[in-house]
Amino acid sequence: MGAWGPRVARFAGIPNLPLIPFKHAYVVMDATPEIRGGPNIRDHDVDLYIKVQGESCQVGGYESNPHMLDQVPDNLQFHLYELDWDVFGIHMTSATSLCPKLSTVGVKSTVCGPESFTPDHKPLLGEDPNVFGLYHNCGYNSAGMMFSAGCGIQMAEWIVTGRGRYMSRPHWMRETSHEAYARNYNIVFPHDEHLAGRDASHDALHQELVEDGAIRVQQYDWGGAHSDYPRNIDQRYEEILKGEHSFDFSKHHNIIGEEALACRNAAALFNMSYYGKFYLTGPDAQRTADLAFTADLSKHDDRVVYSLLLNDKGGVEADVTVSILDGGTGGLHEPIFKGRGYYVVTSGFSANHTLAHLRRIINTHKLRATITDVTKQMCILSVQGPDSQRILQRYTDAGLSNDAFPVNTHRSIHVTKAANKPEDKRYRCRALRVTWSGELGWELHVPSAHAIPVYKALSRAKGLRNAGWRALTSLSAEKGYHLWNSDLRADDNPVEAGLGFACRKDGDYIGNEHVTRAKANGVTKKYAFFTLDDKVAIFGQEAIFRNGEPVGYLRRGDYAFYLDKPIGIGYVTNKGDLVTKDYLKEGHYEIEVLGEKHKATLHLKSPFDPNGQRLLGNYGPQGMDENTHEPHAGQNERAGGSE
Repeated sequence: MGAWGPRVARFAGIPNLPLIPFKHAYVVMDATPEIRGGPNIRDHDVDLYIKVQGESCQVGGYESNPHMLDQVPDNLQFHLYELDWDVFGIHMTSATSLCPKLSTVGVKSTVCGPESFTPDHKPLLGEDPNVFGLYHNCGYNSAGMMFSAGCGIQMAEWIVTGRGRYMSRPHWMRETSHEAYARNYNIVFPHDEHLAGRDASHDALHQELVEDGAIRVQQYDWGGAHSDYPRNIDQRYEEILKGEHSFDFSKHHNIIGEEALACRNAAALFNMSYYGKFYLTGPDAQRTADLAFTADLSKHDDRVVYSLLLNDKGGVEADVTVSILDGGTGGLHEPIFKGRGYYVVTSGFSANHTLAHLRRIINTHKLRATITDVTKQMCILSVQGPDSQRILQRYTDAGLSNDAFPVNTHRSIHVTKAANKPEDKRYRCRALRVTWSGELGWELHVPSAHAIPVYKALSRAKGLRNAGWRALTSLSAEKGYHLWNSDLRADDNPVEAGLGFACRKDGDYIGNEHVTRAKANGVTKKYAFFTLDDKVAIFGQEAIFRNGEPVGYLRRGDYAFYLDKPIGIGYVTNKGDLVTKDYLKEGHYEIEVLGEKHKATLHLKSPFDPNGQRLLGNYGPQGMDENTHEPHAGQNERAGGSE
C-alpha cells in the first residue's frame, strides 16, 4: 500500500518520499436489479465515477478539498476512516443528477481509506537514486489495479538494470500531490502546466525575468512550494494557461513563433539555468568517463563533446555535453583539481536521473571519483542566432571567430556590464560554443552571484530578444536535435535513434556490445522526421502509416516556424524485420491526427540547414541535400564514431 511507502523507506535511511496520502472514499449502494450489466461510468466534468458490481454499484470521486494526511502514523495498521459527508456529499449530488434513480436507492456501506498521490501523478517506480539496491514500487494515484501488471514487469526489469530519480521537498509535495488528487479526472492537454508548487526552486535570474515579462512555468524540478496560505487572488497565470487547454494550436502559437523566428533571423537570449551541471573529478575520473560516456573524450582539453550514457542493454539513459578540463584557477566556472576532469551538462528534467546513473557507475565499479553538483550555483545564458556573435562581441574581449573560438569548444572569458566599455566591471564565466537551436551561438555559464549583472547587460543589447522554452523546443525539433525521454528513451539503442556517430568505435563503455551488434546486424526500428503540408497541430503519440499500414507513432511533434509546417519525430518499424534506408524511402506516409490522416513527407535527417552551415555563421544560400547533413552538425568527429 503506497501510504506506508515512506515508513518502509525510513527503515533504509530515506527520510522521505514524494508521496502524500489522502482520505479517499466511495459508497456501496443498495441492490438495484436494473443496473446489472450496465457500464462503468466516469464523468470528467464533475470528477465522478460509478462502478457496477452485480446488482449494486459504487459511487466515488475526487473532490477539490480532500482530507490530506501528512503521513500515516507508524503505529497505524490498515483500517478505514469514518466518512465525512460534508466533503463527500458533492459526489452524491453529482451521481443523482447524472442518474436520478440513485436518489431513491439507499447506501449499503461506506469505504474511506488512505490513498497515496504523487506530485507528478505517476507511480514511484525504480531504484532509489541515493540508496543503491533499494527499489520503490508505490504511489499509484488510485490506479494500482490498472497499472499493476505492466509495472510489475517493469519492476522486474528495473531490478536487473537499475534506474531511479525523485526529489523531496515537503511543501512542494503537499501542494502538487493535492493538485494531482483534485485533477485526477481532468483532461490532460499537451502543454498544460501545474498551478500548484510553481516556485520551489528559483535560479538567480528569476525575478529579473519576471519583471521583464516572462511567464514562469514549472520546468521539471524547478517548480514552486508554498503551503498553508490564502488562495492566490492573482489569477493571471491561470487565465494565460487556459490558452493551452486545446488539442489544436495554442492561443500563444504566434508569440512562440515570433520568438523562434527572432532566433532564426536575428538573435535570441534563452535562460537555460535549469539545466543540470556537474563536475566529474578525482583519480578515477577518466576511468569513470570511459565507462559512462559513449564518445571519445581523449581529445584536447578545450573540446565540448556530445555523448550518451547507456544502460546495460544499450538503451540511452541520458544525452549530455561534456567539456574536457585540465584544472582551473579557482571559482565555480573553473575549479581547481588534479588531473583531468569533466564538466557535464544535461537537460534539467533528467538532471537527477543523470546524476544517479553516474553515481551508480562509480559505486558499482568502486571508483575514486567525485561528482559535484553545481546546478544551483551556476546560471546559463544562451545567446543564439545570426547576430549572436556581433552582439556578444560588444561585451567581451575574447575572440569569437571560427578560428579563435571553433564550434564545440569552450573557454573562460570575461563579460563586461556595458558594451564597448573595457574599463567597466568585468565578470568571468565559461563560454561554450554549442547550440540547441541549430544557430550560431554561445552558452555563458555564469556563477549565480554574477548572473544578474550579466543578464542585465545582455538584455539591453539592441536586436537581442528574450525567448522561452517552447520556442527553444520548436527550434531543436526543426533542427533535428534529440529530446531525452521524448524522442530518445532508455529503451532506444543509439543506432535506432540515429546516434551511432556519438558512440566511439573502440572502448569498453557500458552498453557497447549492444551498439556494436546493432551496427553490424541492423535494427528493427529507425528514427525519422516527418513534415506535413497541412497546418495541423501535432504533439506526439500520433500514428504513422506507411502505404496504409500502421508502422509506429510520433514520439514528438511541434511546429517548425522557419520551415512553416508541422514537424514530427518518430520511429518506423517493419513488422519485426530490419528497417533499411530503402524501406524508409520507398514508402508513402501519412500521420493520423485526431482521427484524420494527413499526407506526410519522410526525411532521414531534418530538412533544416542540412549541411550545418548556420552553426559556423555561414548564412548565405543554404543547400537542402539532406544526405550530406550530419546530426548535431560538427560533433560527428568530436564524438569519435560514425553513423
